[in-house]
Amino acid sequence: RALVVCPPVDLAACVRALDRFPHRLYDRHFARELLAQVAAHPQWRTHAFTDRPRGLRAFDEAFTAGYAGCSGAEAYYAGASALPWLARITLPTSILVAQDDPVVDHRPLLRARTGPGVVVTAPTYGGHLGFLGGNGPHGRRWMDAWVIAQVGR
Repeated sequence: RALVVCPPVDLAACVRALDRFPHRLYDRHFARELLAQVAAHPQWRTHAFTDRPRGLRAFDEAFTAGYAGCSGAEAYYAGASALPWLARITLPTSILVAQDDPVVDHRPLLRARTGPGVVVTAPTYGGHLGFLGGNGPHGRRWMDAWVIAQVGR
């Protein structure tokens, strides 16, 4: 059995969402963190950036895609996204994604052809890994209760 919460199944769409205001602050923060990781890693610290990437797409274009053997960020996103693989899932899988998630769009998950044991739950509210508040079926921190209920199935 598998449990998944807010899966970024379409990486290009997630990066586009992060690049929009007001989420751009996160996009820039994540890029800075990745640059620091590259600088600290013995294998990668010699990587020469032509321009210092300010966002995730630029970072992926300048670093991730090449290390993944891809021609660019879009090729990397297409190859690394899980959406095309959902139909091949054979074990019972529960996916939780909120309709108001600012990073992960729930609609591709609802439209996707999935394996027979895949169940997508898409409540109206929950944000990105928030799932707090009285709108949930299990009270204030209802994602935790949802995960525990799924494990017990």
